[in-house]
Amino acid sequence: MENEIERLPILRIAHGNMSSTQDAVAREITLTVVLNNRNKADLLCSPSNLEYLAVGFFCSQGILKSKDEVRKIEFDRKEGVIYIETSGATGGFSSAEKGLLPHVPEPIMANHLKISPRQITSLMKNFMSRSSIFKATGGVHSVALCKGDDILIFSEDIGRHNAIDKVLGERLLKNIPLEECSIATTSRISSGMLLKIAQQNIPIIISKSAPTDLGVRLADAAGITLIGFARGERMNVYSHSWRVATNRET
Repeated sequence: MENEIERLPILRIAHGNMSSTQDAVAREITLTVVLNNRNKADLLCSPSNLEYLAVGFFCSQGILKSKDEVRKIEFDRKEGVIYIETSGATGGFSSAEKGLLPHVPEPIMANHLKISPRQITSLMKNFMSRSSIFKATGGVHSVALCKGDDILIFSEDIGRHNAIDKVLGERLLKNIPLEECSIATTSRISSGMLLKIAQQNIPIIISKSAPTDLGVRLADAAGITLIGFARGERMNVYSHSWRVATNRET
């Protein structure tokens, strides 16, 4: 964790009093990711799980779809560059990189996974207790891949898109099936976040924060159950509420 935190001198003002002290601040670095010596992107991110971030970035672009496509991952730590070599041809970045909305995936209505309010409350309590970097700095987003109220993968990053990409990259390299999984996050669910998750056919998204109106409409179109403001025993279900079972059903 210390690698992700920088302690900086500050002037603290509280109740009219001033004092010199130190504060924990989340570290930010630039990582360059290169796919097959052709596709290249610079990412501003937290300095952890960078191989997962690189793989997840190309996964969420729809370029990488399985572990079998990954031939080689090489990390030049001195230069801050990760090179990924894959089998087969790869396309360019999706239209999301150009500020346009990519195609909404086919609805995943066939996935009948359900989760109860009790499981959501338990999951989010467990999820928030893991946010060590956020507790220390208040400057990162957290994302987890979950099964029921169990957390399979957890990640934190200064960027909410990076945090989900780290989870997606680790999931792909570990070949974890997604049919019974959900995503938990601390960040707002915008259209971009929703589409990253929809491309992986994950049927349930649970956020501590709010969605945007387009995020909700896309969740509805993609057949995803979108839950926001999941705090304690309270939550709002914005789309496909049939997946939120009564406590007796689970």
